[in-house]
Amino acid sequence: LSRKLANRLSSKQENRSPSPVLSAESEELVFELAKELESVNLKKDTPKFNLSQFPKLFQSGEGAAQITLVYSKFSHGETSEAKAYSLSQLAETLPRYEKARIGLLLEMLVSRRFLRPFTNDGELFWTTA
Repeated sequence: LSRKLANRLSSKQENRSPSPVLSAESEELVFELAKELESVNLKKDTPKFNLSQFPKLFQSGEGAAQITLVYSKFSHGETSEAKAYSLSQLAETLPRYEKARIGLLLEMLVSRRFLRPFTNDGELFWTTA
């Protein structure tokens, strides 16, 4: 279900110009996905995803959509295998957002222990903490 919600939210976000205001449907999708992610504990030492753990700017609206969408890329879905992405890979899957914005969101997710960075062949990747 998370993947379906994330894909619906992503397609809604790609089809409109950047704006700090989300449509009511997009806002509903953000909170539906965030609520679902809250119920998933990827690993025992990983905190449960909750928008209240982020600055106010990322607790609603476009900021909430961005942080939720980036984090949803790492959710395990039906497999128990963790996913890892580089900044370039995430930028390809999220073409609406600049790399700098994605990098900021990744840093915020790392600082709250949702993700952890690692290097592989000199390239930086992120995966669930």
